[in-house]
Amino acid sequence: GYAVNLLPQQRVYVFAAGYYVETSLIVWLILSLIASGIIFYCLRVLCVLWHSPQILSRSSSVRRRHKAERLLKSGLAAMLSGHYGRAERDLEHGGRLMTALGQDAVIYYENAAIAADRQNAKDRRDHYLLRARQDARTNQSGTLARITEAEIHIENGNYEQAAKLLEKLHAEEPRNSKIIALLDQTYAGQQAWDKAWSNLSALRPQLDTAAYDSRRKTYAQGILHDGAKGDIEALEAAWKRLPSDLRRDKALILQYAGALAANDPPE
Repeated sequence: GYAVNLLPQQRVYVFAAGYYVETSLIVWLILSLIASGIIFYCLRVLCVLWHSPQILSRSSSVRRRHKAERLLKSGLAAMLSGHYGRAERDLEHGGRLMTALGQDAVIYYENAAIAADRQNAKDRRDHYLLRARQDARTNQSGTLARITEAEIHIENGNYEQAAKLLEKLHAEEPRNSKIIALLDQTYAGQQAWDKAWSNLSALRPQLDTAAYDSRRKTYAQGILHDGAKGDIEALEAAWKRLPSDLRRDKALILQYAGALAANDPPE
């Protein structure tokens, strides 16, 4: 057992485990304080060791996230300088780190897809686009991933695939200015002049007056050109669709007159 007895003249008698010690009260108090401090320190060490796996795991996650962010910066910088292979490696590595952390990695995979496309690596490009779509479904970033995919199709002249993606996106977000602008590029690339004309009013706020007027005239010429492929009735219907100010345009009047003459059967 353990026992402490206070004796006269401020002496302390301590009995423990069959042994006894006699000392002054001051010494006993000092030793007791030291022992209490040692016990408290040991308990703190044990507490830290108990929680160390969580602390180490949290620290590792922070380090990996910071590394992924550095890889994103270096990947984008490499892509801007034309080093597409290095950009692809950094962005793919960063994407894997963010995915492992359960974070949104869409920006990594979509830019890796662009870098792969610049290297004409179509299989890798499609793989990254698929990863971006999968990650987008998980992290609710689907619009961004599909817009990037549409931009890649436009750059490669795959207007039909771009149109399918963008028309679905436009149905979901009819006021998205980025989607509207990409639809304009796509329809112009397809020479789908009726669709381009219909989309022009939504595009108007993004254009200055000169650019808007230029597009109006270009699309009107396209509509007349398509109308001229049919009979006289189709050509006249195309002409009547145009606003009155365009029907007074000399170049369009000449185009219309030429198309009428070409469609007029010889007597």
